[in-house]
Amino acid sequence: MKKRSFVRGVLAAIASHYVVLLCLFLVYWLLRPYGSAIINGTPYRYAPGPIDPNSGEWLILQAIAFLSWIAGGYAACRWDVKNSNGAVLVVVAICMLLVLAGGVPDSAATARKVIFFSEIPVAISLGWCMNRYIDAKSRRLT
Repeated sequence: MKKRSFVRGVLAAIASHYVVLLCLFLVYWLLRPYGSAIINGTPYRYAPGPIDPNSGEWLILQAIAFLSWIAGGYAACRWDVKNSNGAVLVVVAICMLLVLAGGVPDSAATARKVIFFSEIPVAISLGWCMNRYIDAKSRRLT
């Protein structure tokens, strides 16, 4: 039973990450032309090619991914065995291996590289802390 819940925690983390990521990206891409028109005063034109890691738009996309990983950390802790950190640690390890295999973004700024590599473990840890706080608060109220 313990192993089954562990796997359920890992799958819940990954599934919730992608569901939240999809929803936030959809909202972002729908509102993006309007925000650009308000800020610049001209109609938005899509840039050809990938997004430049030195742009503000890259930071917005990193913030969206950060929020979705907070949801992933929360789900991993929620669906894992009580008082176990196994699913959270496995998700962090898998994601960090994938990030390291993908390579470093083409940015000269060290701060952007730090954001890129520390985003997932910090966000999952925040989701884990958020779940622990909510559980402790609900136990105090009962």
